[in-house]
Amino acid sequence: MKQLFKPLGALILLALFGLTACNETPEPAPTPAESTGIESLTIPDQFNFSTTQKITVNIHDAESGAKYDIYSLKSEKPEQIIYSDDDTVVVMDDRNQKLASGMTTADGFNVTLNIPAYHKYLYIVRSKDGHFTRKDLLITGNTMDYTYQGASVKQGFARPVAAKSDATSDILYSVSGNSTDLNQIDLGTGTVTKVGNLPFTSIANAVDKVDNYVYVANRERPFELGYYDLSNYTFTKVGNMASSFPRMDYNPADGLLYISNHAKLYTVDPANAQYLQTFSIDGLANTGWGDLAFADDGTLYILTKSGVYKGVFDGNVIHTQLISDPTLPSPLTSLAVGTNGKLYMSKSVSDGKLIEFDPNTAAWKYINISKSIPVNDLGILRYGSTLGPDSDGDGVPDDQDDYPNDPERAFNNYFPGNGLWATLAFEDLWPSKGDFDFNDLVVGYNFNQITNAQNKVVDIQVKFDVRHNGAGLHNGFAFQIPVNQNVVASVTSNYHTAGGIPQNGNGTEQGQNLANFVVFENTEYALGKEIDMTIHFSTPQEASQLGTPPYNPYLIKGGDVHVEIHLPDMAPTSLADQSLFGTADDDSNPATGRYYKTSKNLPWAINIDYKFKWMKEKQDITKGYLHFGDWAESGGTQYDDWYKDLPGYRDNTYLDADE
Repeated sequence: MKQLFKPLGALILLALFGLTACNETPEPAPTPAESTGIESLTIPDQFNFSTTQKITVNIHDAESGAKYDIYSLKSEKPEQIIYSDDDTVVVMDDRNQKLASGMTTADGFNVTLNIPAYHKYLYIVRSKDGHFTRKDLLITGNTMDYTYQGASVKQGFARPVAAKSDATSDILYSVSGNSTDLNQIDLGTGTVTKVGNLPFTSIANAVDKVDNYVYVANRERPFELGYYDLSNYTFTKVGNMASSFPRMDYNPADGLLYISNHAKLYTVDPANAQYLQTFSIDGLANTGWGDLAFADDGTLYILTKSGVYKGVFDGNVIHTQLISDPTLPSPLTSLAVGTNGKLYMSKSVSDGKLIEFDPNTAAWKYINISKSIPVNDLGILRYGSTLGPDSDGDGVPDDQDDYPNDPERAFNNYFPGNGLWATLAFEDLWPSKGDFDFNDLVVGYNFNQITNAQNKVVDIQVKFDVRHNGAGLHNGFAFQIPVNQNVVASVTSNYHTAGGIPQNGNGTEQGQNLANFVVFENTEYALGKEIDMTIHFSTPQEASQLGTPPYNPYLIKGGDVHVEIHLPDMAPTSLADQSLFGTADDDSNPATGRYYKTSKNLPWAINIDYKFKWMKEKQDITKGYLHFGDWAESGGTQYDDWYKDLPGYRDNTYLDADE
């Protein structure tokens, strides 16, 4: 409902046609006798238009100091497996994400999550002293209990050289597509020793240094995944993969295998070969061959035919930067990171040599080994302690700690996921109806509740992406957290608001009984900006007291703090003008907790757990999103992923091409 007319043109058009836009005057009722589109829907009274489900997870664990990571999954199986002549792509739901981390205390670990309404599973990963256990839980209600039953934990064994406390050299383990031999290479002496025989040839391996497993994958169908146990020299199959792949490593930070081929990377459960997440890799000049490896500090390195790259995770994308130069021999097939931070690589036939590469300078050199062996992949056991240090002394090992040098912070807890966006979309004519295009204000968001080792919230970091302004009013935007404003120590933002709404010294809004945060006061000036805000608490807060993101967001109509537009059934703040409820088209009833709905249960705002593509001006949302109506009339039980870009879900002619 954007007013884009020049003053003279606007006067002429208004005089001739009586045309109105988003302003204080309600839009005229449609001419047809019967309502169409969204207004023709029959929506249950209690439906609140939520695209997420709130799940409280209670973890019962007798051991203190165990770390838990909790993911949400749509399914235990891939969405799709796409086969082609040169690649196999495994498609997992892009909302399969880690949402929470925490440490057990004497009371276990409890957390409440917002997850996509269409997700059916929680995936729980427990780690203690470097040992991991994993569990899929079918979601059966809004409260889920998980009791850790204990697991048989194998004791480490005296690895040749690498396990000795006074060892000064790493051990490489090599596999080949031309041999079933599993070999080890002592980087201190260059000695090559055969460890044992594998049941198949392999071009990818990875080493779990705590459980002393060498994971290997069959290059031929049925693409078995298994591990060779270095403590008893036996092999165990865990499952079948979707295809062969050249790149694999074990990440000790989350206990998962990371596998890759061409420009895709996947996380896989090493206990059963279950695919969990799909990532796209950008920036690779050539996507063939190579390997991947994690350093102790979590840095990801990717090797392809075009060289060595450093990778950075950003949502479902990995951005890469080339760190080698053309003098590095090519093609190389293997990659491992040593204790010294150097990268070790080889050609498929080593010719009695390995390559040592410095990722900081791009310098490289050959190092000799005792004999030539075929090498398609290298895994590594770094010498010294198998357990990571705790540099900040907070009780969380560095490789499990998102803030290893900060004793006040330990874990990131993102919603909707690290690097991902969800969306708030508003109509701004409340208490009068608008045109239900939900494009008067479109704001993307990503919240991160940063917790300490006691699972209390130290900071809330949030990114807002002000994506669209379809309104004629100068609207503001804010959100409320249900705690006293005095528990907030400070609020910092990279965006300076206009200054018309008074704020307290700690950055909260004045005159409110709870903590309110004004993100911006005028959409016109904020449009197109990405706003970063950090809320720091004077003392760490219980997560259960704060609620779940996005908390209680609202539009400030025309910059008037007394006129707020919230999500359906979310209460207004203490500054809202209560006399507006029940006027015009609003059918709120504060006594029963009913807010911001029409008599037909239609909302003025929706929260979409996705990067939402907004509607064209004055186009009812049901025209562009073909199953929105099915979802709403079913009370959210049908087409709970209506907003996704799936076959038959959208009519793009009604969606804004500028998105």
